Formats: sequence, C-alpha cells, structure tokens
Amino acid sequence: MSTIRLTMAQAVARFLTAQKTEIDGKILPLFGGVWAIFGHGNVAGMGEALHGVRETLPTFRAHNEQGMAHAAVAFAKASRRRRMMACTTSIGPGATNMVTAAAVAHVNRLPVLLLPGDVFANRRPDPVLQQIESFSDGTVSANDCFRPVSRYFDRITRPEQIIPALQRAMTVLTDPAECGPVTLALCQDTQAEAYDYPESFFAEKIWTPRRIRPDETELAEAVELIRNAKKPFIVAGGGVLYSGAEKALAEFAHALPETANLEIDVAFMGSLTALREYAAGRAGLAGFHVALSRSGASDRRPFLEWLSPRRDRLIRFVDRDQGLILPRGNPRRLRRLGDIAAKRLRFVNRQRGSGTRLLIDQMLATERIDPANLDGYAKEEFTHAAIAATVASGGADAGFGLSAAAAEYGLAFVPLTRERYFLAVRARAVESAGVKRLLAGLRDAAFTRLVHGLPGYSSAAAGTVVEVDALSASV
Repeated sequence: MSTIRLTMAQAVARFLTAQKTEIDGKILPLFGGVWAIFGHGNVAGMGEALHGVRETLPTFRAHNEQGMAHAAVAFAKASRRRRMMACTTSIGPGATNMVTAAAVAHVNRLPVLLLPGDVFANRRPDPVLQQIESFSDGTVSANDCFRPVSRYFDRITRPEQIIPALQRAMTVLTDPAECGPVTLALCQDTQAEAYDYPESFFAEKIWTPRRIRPDETELAEAVELIRNAKKPFIVAGGGVLYSGAEKALAEFAHALPETANLEIDVAFMGSLTALREYAAGRAGLAGFHVALSRSGASDRRPFLEWLSPRRDRLIRFVDRDQGLILPRGNPRRLRRLGDIAAKRLRFVNRQRGSGTRLLIDQMLATERIDPANLDGYAKEEFTHAAIAATVASGGADAGFGLSAAAAEYGLAFVPLTRERYFLAVRARAVESAGVKRLLAGLRDAAFTRLVHGLPGYSSAAAGTVVEVDALSASV
C-alpha cells in the first residue's frame, strides 16, 4: 500500500480538496472554501496546512466566528446542499462562538464542517490558554458544547483517527436525511503530528445525491388524501429544492382540478430572477417590470429570453414611476444619473438580477457613464424601501427607485421613467379558476382605489391578458 507522510492537518486539507460534486454536468469542488480565524489552537496546524492548498481550497479570513459559520451555512442552503464549506477556529471562545450557527444548521439539516482547535491530546501543557478546567472530568473541553447540535461529533487525539472520522463526516454531510453540521475537534498538538497516510485516502471522490423512493403505503395514503380534499394546500419544504423536484411539484400543482382552489405562495425576488424561476417551472406566476419610452433606455431582450410566445401570456398589473430618490428638497439639484457621477456623490444601487438594476445599467449606458465612475455602484440593496432608508439615514446622497418609497420616507423624487409591471403566466392556466379569480380581483374597483392611493402608481388596464409579443410594443 502506497503511503504519503503528512501532518494530520495537512491530511485534512488534502482530503477536502479531493471531494467533488457534479452539478448540471460539471464537476465542481464539494467544498467551496474554508472560513478561518487563526489563533491559539489552529494557527500552527490548520493554518500551515491550508496555506499549502490555497490554490485549490481557498481560505477566507473572517473577523467573527459566528458570522463566518452562518455564512458557511447560508452557502450550503444557497447551493441546495450540493456544495458546502468548512470553518476552523481557535480553542475556547473562538470555537464556542460557532455553536449558534451549528444549531441553525442542525435544525435546518444543512451541511457544514466545523474544525475547532482543541486541548493538547498529550495533556502535558495543562491547563492551557482558554482551556475549561473541570475538576470532575478530565476529558471535558469547550468543544463539548457542539455535541448536542452536531449530527456527528468526534475529537481527534491521534493523527490516524482522522481517516475514519472524515469518512464518517462525509457520509453525514451528504446524506439526504441525516445531513447537518459535523464537528471534528482537532487537538492542537495532534494537528502537527505526522503519519503515513494511504494515498488512496486522498483519491478524488465525486458525491452524488441519494435518491430514496417513498414508501408505497405512505404514498398511497397521500394520494387518497389529496383526491378527497376539497381545498388541498401544498406546503413544500427545502427537500423539494434539495432533490431538484421543483418542476415536478409545479406540474403536479397545475394538474390538480380547477376546483381545487389552490392557495398562492408568494416569494419576493428581482424581475430576472423571478422569470428564471418561472421558466424553470418553479413558479406559476412571475412578476416583472419594463421601462416605457420616457428614458429611451428600455430593452426587452433580457426578459424575452425567459418567455415563450406560445407557452406564456402576460397579465397587465400596474404602471409606476421610477427615478432618483434624494434628500428632502433635492439640495444638490440633481436631474439625472449623470449628475450624481459628475458631482461625485454617493449612490446606492439595486442588486444584480433585479429589474431596477437592469434599468439603471441601461440608463447609464444611454448616458455613456462608466459604472466605475459612480461612487457606490457596487453598494447594493434589495428593496425600494431599503434604497429610500439608506438615503434618509445619510448613507447615500442618491438612490434609484419608486416614487412611493421616496414618499414613505419624506424624500425628494425626480421621475426618470414610467414602467409597466406584468405578471407572466402559462397560457394553459389563463382559464383556470385560480387565475380567473386573480383577474377579477385586478379589475375590481377596490383594487383600483388601493393603487391610486399610492404615489406614482396607476392601475389602467389591470387584469388585461396580452400576448408575449405585446412586451415589445409596450413603449
């Protein structure tokens, strides 16, 4: 058996680089990187080891252990558990700062590998800095806090113990049912101990999700319940996303009888993101907005990319004004985006993927303004209200958003464009009971009164169903 001599920490780093996953036909690293705060208990071992694999396994230096662990958990959720991250900390408070994030990952069954430093395995330096001194149990350390919030916990006191520990860790991290945080407490002297590891331990491994079939009896009972229900309501958890079953669920929901009176679940996201989810079958309706001709910057191509003239229809929703959101009284007399760049004022932008961000970029191109010359272009907020709040608090000199958001915070507003808001829907669903009720609500006088009470809004033609081709004519 061929072996390679490495420290235990080097073995951990090399093993993590060998773990892969396949997503959309591409082989990617399973671990997106390692979050790290180095100190007493991990700098000499894991610090040196991670530096050696920095080209293939990036290390992200953090300033708060709880924050970095939460970021790792969020990465796993955003990656739909197909990718994950690891976190390494010093012993003591540095380690226990991650307990809350471990609890979040535990209850949400999200994978994260926690690698806190631990006491000296040989116990010759005893007590050491930040060590818990228990006079009734010599095996206790700060990392025992992780036991109740870890799907798998181990303390590595010998370098060879990392072989079965990492293999068990990967089994848990990739299991669809047992998935959750794994804590491997790495004794600080053991991290630097060398061992002859088998080379096969570092062979590339491609992890694919297990597809477990449902129990036939339970499935039959669910079918019978749905068949006899007068008003079935679908509550779909993260498992639908993690198993890639969104399209199947959407098709199932559309296949229910029109009399089912299915409820609508609303998620808030940018226009292009919403259309992308809609095109993939993960949503039955998608809201998006396009600019009308006032700015001369309208471009429908990014929206048409996700729509099909044969498959889809558009529902007219509202028209509304967008423009500059400015401090009360507009003290700098701004009239266009170019004024912000010319006067070198601070700007707050919308996030990438939103329809407003696309409109901003189109208007900058029309005015021939390099985004690099707009101070704050990279500073993003996710809602119109957040843009207005940033300007109102003095965090920016100008933003771009809705007239209604500016009015809510008592700010000045300079209209730059009128835009039309549509709802994309499948053509086959237009005659369904649910969509008919939606159209009736949009045409109702109560909805008209509600919209007219919002600054800069109009409900003209709301509830009208048009062809996708009408998008190009909306000028």
